[in-house]
Amino acid sequence: MAVNLFNVFLFWFFFIDPSFFLGKWKLENHGPINSVLQSEVLAELELDEQNGIQNAAKLYLDNHYLEFRKDTVFWKDVESGDKGVVEKIGKWHLIGDTLIIMDYEKIVTSKYLITQDGEDGFIQRDISPRGQISKSPVIYSRNKE
Repeated sequence: MAVNLFNVFLFWFFFIDPSFFLGKWKLENHGPINSVLQSEVLAELELDEQNGIQNAAKLYLDNHYLEFRKDTVFWKDVESGDKGVVEKIGKWHLIGDTLIIMDYEKIVTSKYLITQDGEDGFIQRDISPRGQISKSPVIYSRNKE
């Protein structure tokens, strides 16, 4: 019986109410992009390559958001080439503390560990296809507009 109660506690503790996500979320901090921008690898590239990466990162950071509606999510992304900033749409759902987003255009599923939630924001960490969890957080705050 103790094992069952423990499992119930874990499920309850890690369960996030899906209605929490409904609405628009602004990107506050993108740890993986910040790591690239501060890396030695970037510093060793030719100046024009550095500028290209920095410009793409700035474009992403200035434009990215997530907007959750029922089972649909909208966001902006940056694609290489002439596409630049593109509008994206997909399906989303939660399993415990894992946010799952399926990109309709690319038929790709992405998973994110939600490590903190609250009324005004949440922190997510990418989960790789092999199940590895990113050390760098991505932080969102609720858009007040």
